[in-house]
Amino acid sequence: MSKTLNITIFLLICISCVLLGYGIFGITVKNLNNTNNDLTNQNNLLISQLDKLTSNNSSLLNLVSTKEQKIKDLEKDVLLKEEKISSLNKQIEDLEKAGQDYTEEIAELKTQISNLQLSLDSANNNISELQSEIQTLNNQLDSANARIDELVLQLNSDNELFLKLVSGEITELKAEDFGNITEIRPYAFYGCTNLTSVELPDTITKIGDCSFKDCRQLTNVKLSNNLTEIGSDAFHWGYSIQSIEFPETLTSIGSSAFGYCNSLTSLKFPDSLKSLGDSVFSPCESLRDIEFGTGTTILPSRLFAFCSSLESIILPDCVTELGSELFYQCINLQTVTLPSNITIMPNRLFSQCLNLENVVIPDGVEIIEDGVFSYCSNLTNIIIPQSVVEIGGHVFSYCNQIESLEIPSSVESLGFNVFSDMEKLKEIKFMGNNPPNCDYIFTFTNLYSLQSIWVPDESLDVYTNASAFNKVPQLIKPLSEYVESEVA
Repeated sequence: MSKTLNITIFLLICISCVLLGYGIFGITVKNLNNTNNDLTNQNNLLISQLDKLTSNNSSLLNLVSTKEQKIKDLEKDVLLKEEKISSLNKQIEDLEKAGQDYTEEIAELKTQISNLQLSLDSANNNISELQSEIQTLNNQLDSANARIDELVLQLNSDNELFLKLVSGEITELKAEDFGNITEIRPYAFYGCTNLTSVELPDTITKIGDCSFKDCRQLTNVKLSNNLTEIGSDAFHWGYSIQSIEFPETLTSIGSSAFGYCNSLTSLKFPDSLKSLGDSVFSPCESLRDIEFGTGTTILPSRLFAFCSSLESIILPDCVTELGSELFYQCINLQTVTLPSNITIMPNRLFSQCLNLENVVIPDGVEIIEDGVFSYCSNLTNIIIPQSVVEIGGHVFSYCNQIESLEIPSSVESLGFNVFSDMEKLKEIKFMGNNPPNCDYIFTFTNLYSLQSIWVPDESLDVYTNASAFNKVPQLIKPLSEYVESEVA
């Protein structure tokens, strides 16, 4: 009996220990899970804060960039006005030396100089104000960047690789360092300025937003062969990245992912790539060669803006839509082949492409939006196809080498200052029987070389009385005379 009791007590003790152990283990697991959940929530909160800060920084940087561009535009305007004032003063000097009575002419020239000087003073004041605003914005950026650094360090306090890179203990990341992870989380290696090389294992399918942002010494990058997504700003400010090979599995690249990768010289898009964010490669100052795949149909805004080494580019016919400012300030771009399927040339598509010489507008384009060719000061000729119905404002502003333009009969409207400040423009031919709608009195202003506006003979009176055209009736001439003079 005693033996049976002892066995029973022993079994009860064992069962109790098991139950107690299970209870303790269960509590431990529960606590561990709670800890992991708390950590995940904390990390998500930090990432959310970082997203807001970096988004705000991007807005501030865009404001700075916009204001800097306004200053450049104003400085160009100031230079042009100073040259014009100098030219007018020379005319006055020549008239005064002529020995005849040119009092009225000189008075008119002096009035022009006075007006130009007022405009010049206003422009200089605007430049000073913009410079002050930029300084304020830069101070805000410095403060925000300091906070970003604090949050990134807090987010990656459990990231051993990050801590080793920050301390300088390592400078390279190898495939085996990542284990079996499938995703690089956002901000995982943000600001690791000691990082020089990274090789991602093939288990990784996604690179999160800002994962390698501001890794300024990063030179060599080997992507996963199974990568499908590169997040926004992923390699932004990767100044030293020399090449990047996209795998055939890649489907999307987020906005500004490779902005300021200024050592990058060439790109090849895989056929799998379907989605691109804005400004993905803006700027990449050394980028010269771009090869497109068959899967990319939309090239978004500012995709290649400020790529100052780009000289020539062929856009494939699979592309059906172009974003605004796609090639903005690609100052060395000379020739472009546009896809045949586009219907809109968007705002400032080639604005400030100072060396652009040759662009063929495809048949089928219906709308040329504002400023498409503005400040293309080396463009000598442009043929507008019969499909175009609308030409926006400032489309040809400061295209100083164009001497002649022909507006087809299909064009129904012209935007504000569409021809402004075309230094060498001598003639414009309007082929339609009805003048395009252009309710802007400055349509034909600042065209100091303009001699003739040619219109169909039967529409001479219609044009002469039309809005904007009625400001320059002395320039309106019948097309028959143009044809006869050309034949002669």
